Parts: sequence; structure tokens; C-alpha cells
Amino acid sequence: MAEHPSINDEKHIFWYVGEREGVGYPNILRHMVPYTLKAAKLLATKLTNPNATLQFITDVQGVHRHHYFEKYFQRNILQLEKRYKTSIKN
Repeated sequence: MAEHPSINDEKHIFWYVGEREGVGYPNILRHMVPYTLKAAKLLATKLTNPNATLQFITDVQGVHRHHYFEKYFQRNILQLEKRYKTSIKN
């Protein structure tokens, strides 16, 4: 990600990770949370359009299951939709 150019388009991104994802895995998945945190910070710097948004959410107890994702997705996708509609009206 660091080597890719900035994202100049108006993007609205929702990204969720459970902070317990990867716990107990012996492979690269055990690094999921720290790598995702690093990637989200990097992505935030790459979004150069003033109307672009990044909604990054974590859950302390979250694991890689639909239940945790769905807990945040509907509420946050509606926020993104509202921001998008507001930005195209302006």
C-alpha cells in the first residue's frame, strides 16, 4: 500500500476488524489485527480527496464472524450512504 499512489477519487470506505481475529492461529493470520491497524492508518493518508471518508471500526471482543461484522455494518453503511448523498447534492 505504501508504494501505491494517493487515491484522489471520492471514496467512502467502511472497514471493520475484530481485535481477536487471528488469535490462536499459527500462520500469518495471527498478524491480522496489527497489520490491519497499520493498513488503515496508511489508507487514511492515501485518501486525498477532501470528500473521501474512511470509517474504520474495531471491536475488542470481535472475531472473524458475521455476527460481529453485521453489528456495525448496517449502521455504518447508512452513515456512508448519507455522506455520499450529501456530497453529490453539493
